[in-house]
Amino acid sequence: MTSDLYKIKLSDLLNGGLSGLTTITLMQPFQVVKTSMMVIYNKEKQVKMREMISQIKREEGFKGFYRGFIPSLVKTVFGSAIYFAGLEFNKKIFHSVFHKNLDKEFDKTKKQLDGLFKEPKKHKKNFTNFFASGIARFVQAIAINPILVIKTRYEVVGFNSYGGMFDAIKHIRKEEGIRGFYSGLKTNIIKDVPASAVFYSLYELFKMELDNFGIKSIQMQALISSISASLILIVLTNPLDVIRTRQQFQHFSDNADHNYSGIIQGYKMIWRTEGFRGMFVGMAPRMIKKGIGSILVWTTYESLKKS
Repeated sequence: MTSDLYKIKLSDLLNGGLSGLTTITLMQPFQVVKTSMMVIYNKEKQVKMREMISQIKREEGFKGFYRGFIPSLVKTVFGSAIYFAGLEFNKKIFHSVFHKNLDKEFDKTKKQLDGLFKEPKKHKKNFTNFFASGIARFVQAIAINPILVIKTRYEVVGFNSYGGMFDAIKHIRKEEGIRGFYSGLKTNIIKDVPASAVFYSLYELFKMELDNFGIKSIQMQALISSISASLILIVLTNPLDVIRTRQQFQHFSDNADHNYSGIIQGYKMIWRTEGFRGMFVGMAPRMIKKGIGSILVWTTYESLKKS
């Protein structure tokens, strides 16, 4: 029984991978538009989503909207499998190791402050969800960053410097060294780990409130909870996504204003050269991609897990 606790279930890996596969197939065009906008946008060329879509269609046709699909597919399926398996594993560990001690602390606190903690189980669950998701996302971020670098570069309209994924690996290793595979990693961790922890906490909280409200369908709970939590986090993290995207394309960029040595310098440069709007470039396609993608991922995952 105890040994099973420390095993990552194959079903969690498969469910996470399948949910990622469903999402990337439908959402890749919005990802291409978003990445291209973030790289091309500057103080002289303030491209909008409609203009970016027209440019991709004009220059590359329909296939342009699926540029970078293979590395994106690998990143999403592999990353989703790692995240969801890690999430379920971490939840079991936190529940097993920490809840026994938390039970004692909550009981003691409840006696001292009667009425303040009327729902100790709810607070413990929020604690578990927050840290389980954050740790899972941290592991995922480190594991997928090399493929994320390749994916990001491929998604920029007009980029043709690599002949394929293996050619990309060879070029990055030769021209940039191992560090090239981890460009933007710090920004990605700072963006995704806290955001993921908050997202999953909100997601589960919204699900619980919807259940209390009388909405019992797990698919409907997942749909409403995922879109609500996603929209909040998209607005908060968009500036970091702009910085991360430009850092990972930096090796090929001829725009000196997009060369960031770190997050703080990135914020300062964007504010000075592009202003407030520069912080939120690409947010429209990102909202569509992340919003619908989140619905697809979580409804698929919850359905597969339930079955």
